[in-house]
Amino acid sequence: MPSKISDRNDVLDRVPIMAMPNSLSDQDRQQIYQTAMADKTPTATDAAQLAPAGGLTSQQAINETHPMPTSVRGIAGVQGLDYVKTKDKVFPVEPATRIVVDEIGS
Repeated sequence: MPSKISDRNDVLDRVPIMAMPNSLSDQDRQQIYQTAMADKTPTATDAAQLAPAGGLTSQQAINETHPMPTSVRGIAGVQGLDYVKTKDKVFPVEPATRIVVDEIGS
């Protein structure tokens, strides 16, 4: 329905795409978190700047981004994403743009 007719669509049209919530369920988020934390990949060194809709530094993109573990790649919304992890969070990343798309905590 055009935003001229629908107030809801008018509001949605004004929300930036990067602010749209991810469609992962709590169970999916927990599974991704546990799987990524169990992976023996190193944690990010400059984690203070990581946040949804933020970009990775070149160093983070090259050295600290890892492919999403095979066991969670089948989850809708995770296909094609990589991740960066800290000691207590996992940040799914769009590899082509180096943009953090979500923040998953315990």
